Amino acid sequence: MASYADYTYYLDTYGGTIIPAEAFEKTMRDASREVNRYTLERAEAVLAANSDLSLIEKIKFAACAVAEVIYQYGNQLMARRDIASESVGDHSVSYLSTDQLRANEVHAISETIEGYLGLTGLMFLG
Repeated sequence: MASYADYTYYLDTYGGTIIPAEAFEKTMRDASREVNRYTLERAEAVLAANSDLSLIEKIKFAACAVAEVIYQYGNQLMARRDIASESVGDHSVSYLSTDQLRANEVHAISETIEGYLGLTGLMFLG
């Protein structure tokens, strides 16, 4: 599967600033896979047909937004710094578990894709 956007598109058209060039290719490939999965492989078909430019733009924006989600959660998993709770008296800090972070990531990816493509018919299950 090809990536839905290149780094130039991410920077210049989408206006992205979060993902560095060295991490972009893998992150966008993962994001493209997620967008295609949530659209039941319809996104890839739309891009291949290259006929609905407005829908293609929405798909590319969704992929860029999902790439940012994936990149940010990947950094959190590596740093393990998401605080679940913190007390001030006798200072106690609890961090989110890896499972909680992954669940949050899945939810964020779903919400992001739905925000861009939810009304396009690409995510219709019926």
